[in-house]
Parts: sequence; C-alpha cells; structure tokens
Amino acid sequence: MDPEKRPDRFLEFAEKLFLVREDVIFIMAGNGSMCAALKEKICHLKCRDNFRLLGEIYPATIVYQISDLLYIPSDTEGIPMCVLESMSQGTPVLASNVGGLSEIIEHRVDGFLFEKEDVEGVCACANFLLNDSEYLKYIGENSKSKIRKHESI
Repeated sequence: MDPEKRPDRFLEFAEKLFLVREDVIFIMAGNGSMCAALKEKICHLKCRDNFRLLGEIYPATIVYQISDLLYIPSDTEGIPMCVLESMSQGTPVLASNVGGLSEIIEHRVDGFLFEKEDVEGVCACANFLLNDSEYLKYIGENSKSKIRKHESI
C-alpha cells in the first residue's frame, strides 16, 4: 500500500459504492508505507465496518477466489501479478488505464479500464456488475480463458 498504488483512491471508491450498496465488503491486502495512515482514515469512513485489512496474504489467489471484483486504482503500473492472478481465478478486474494494464485487459471483454481519476465510472461499473451476475460471470470466464490461453503458449 504505497502512494503510487493510490489506496486513497480505493477509499474514495469504497465510500461512493457504499452509498448505493451497503452489502459490499472491501478487502485490502498488502503492506507498505501508507498502512497506518490508511487504517486511521478508514476509521472515519461510513463504510468502516465493511473493510477487511488483511496484510500480506500467501497465496494471494485465496483472496481472488472469494472476491467478486478487483479494483486497481494505481497511477502507474507495469503488468501486475495481482491482475494476472485475479484473472486466472475468473475475478473481473477494474483498473486504471495506465502502464501495461491495457496490454492485459480488453475493455468490456475480459475486464474494464478507466481513466485513473474516474472513480465515479469505476463505482458505476462495479455496481452494474454486482447487479448483473450473468455479465459478471461472462467477464470472469473471459478473463480466465485469456490467462489459460497464454499459460499454454
């Protein structure tokens, strides 16, 4: 949880999504320079009871298996392992359109790409997906197929 990964943007997303969906659990995994400050900020959010801070998790695939979505709000990225792992588990990814993410994710086919500041758009997309289990499953299956296809190359 370092500044360039924009966990603060994830908190903004959580607050906005919570306004329309109080049933969502927000999971944050990992450590980093911002952990203490993030914990403090979360304590002041309306959705604070819906947060789970897990620290480092090995294997991380466990988190993706229990998650409906993965949101990557980063300002910069290469090709993050968490995106590949999430897709391999059939968990759709919503991500900032930065770095190598557009090389992995085909928008609206096997994931979703957004301008990094478009928290409203990410929130609307997450809410739509959580309300449409068939489309959520479709995107998840497409992402899983893509990763399996590339594993066999």
